[in-house]
This record gives sequence, structure tokens and C-alpha cells, in this order.
Amino acid sequence: MRTKEAIQKEIKELETKVWELKKELSEKTNYVLMYMEKSGKHTFVLHPKSQKQNLISAGWKVYSKNQLSNFLDNYEF
Repeated sequence: MRTKEAIQKEIKELETKVWELKKELSEKTNYVLMYMEKSGKHTFVLHPKSQKQNLISAGWKVYSKNQLSNFLDNYEF
């Protein structure tokens, strides 16, 4: 049988792990892949989601991983 202190320590460790995972998740979901073609140049950038609407009105397009993959399939490296 575990002691009260051992259980409290395990809870604290698990809470720390959950906090780290939440932070990692929030960092991954705060950006959106966007694309713009200007003067024959293709530009792909990860922009903050908070700026998405402003960038769309400035001519940027939201791009998915599939769209990027399909775009790159058309080129030889």
C-alpha cells in the first residue's frame, strides 16, 4: 500500500507532465501554414493563427499538409 506522501508526489509529477503536454500541444496548434505567390515566387510560411484573417485579406492562402505535399510533387530537386 502506498503512503499519502507517495501518492501526492505521483500526482504532482503527473500534473507536471500534463502541463508540459498541454504546452507542447498549444505550441503546435498556434500556427497555420499559409502560401502566397508573388512575382513568380512561391512563399510558404507558418503564421500565428491570430493573424490569419489579416493575412487572408492581404492575399495569403491557408495551405494544408496535403496541398503542400502535392505542390512539391510537381517539382524535381
